[in-house]
Amino acid sequence: MPTIDNPTEKTLAELGLTSSSEIPALFASVREQFDRQLGAKTAKEPEYLAMHYAWLGRKSGVLGAITDNWLKTAPPALKPVVGQSLNELKRHIEAAWNRFVLLSKKPQQNPWPLGKRSISPSPA
Repeated sequence: MPTIDNPTEKTLAELGLTSSSEIPALFASVREQFDRQLGAKTAKEPEYLAMHYAWLGRKSGVLGAITDNWLKTAPPALKPVVGQSLNELKRHIEAAWNRFVLLSKKPQQNPWPLGKRSISPSPA
């Protein structure tokens, strides 16, 4: 069975990245992977919660792995571009996630199904 190579488990040096011009493409590929996975999800709670933990989990999430393996181990010259790219990715993931959750929730039922309220006059 083939294994999937996960770049977030490697350092930038292990990935062979030494130039700041290479960093945006790396983060773009991670962003595309997130967008593809989110686009394939349904509103089933266990399914989307598992994805939430996989991406945003503090200890085992993708963002945590990027922080540990790319940002913390980056050479000083690359830290600013890696940090900025990580912040942009995090904002994108959180915004897309919040939109997904908001759109996945069922709208509340209108207590007035006909759109009219029946208000009794108060006794005088």
